[in-house]
Amino acid sequence: MADITKTDHKHLVTALVEAAFLPSVPMQKCKSAFWYHWQEGISKGTPTTADIIRVTKNATISKWMTDPRFEEWFLNKKSFFERMSYIVDELAPSVIEDIILNADKPSDQLSALKLSIDVLGRMQKAKVEIQFKDDHVNKMSMDELKAFESKMLEKANGEEEESSE
Repeated sequence: MADITKTDHKHLVTALVEAAFLPSVPMQKCKSAFWYHWQEGISKGTPTTADIIRVTKNATISKWMTDPRFEEWFLNKKSFFERMSYIVDELAPSVIEDIILNADKPSDQLSALKLSIDVLGRMQKAKVEIQFKDDHVNKMSMDELKAFESKMLEKANGEEEESSE
């Protein structure tokens, strides 16, 4: 494998910096303000630049939106959730484990253990059980299933006759 020269390194760094979008603090504040106030139920689809200016009262957004990287970042309303998910899923367990195993004070270890127990309890409570409307069909005996099928066929045939009249 060939060695990377200083020129190659410079080009690589330049390409990475150009590809990465790092929003400024005012951009981050604008995005936070917008998504906090934006009412998704009222407007459908992707918000326009005019929508963003109206909600944030920040006309500079029209200049920022000319950069496709800014636009992609700004319109990604899940970025906060994605970042927090990464922190919770990837970083938090290691930090909590490190505190439990290496903390100088037992009170810090106890706090980390309590936090772990609390998080596990919340995760178990958050599990959603999906129940289908026709779930009762799975519990029917063969005779009940045949009667149910006949009833549904009669109902479907009756609806077809009504619609053809």
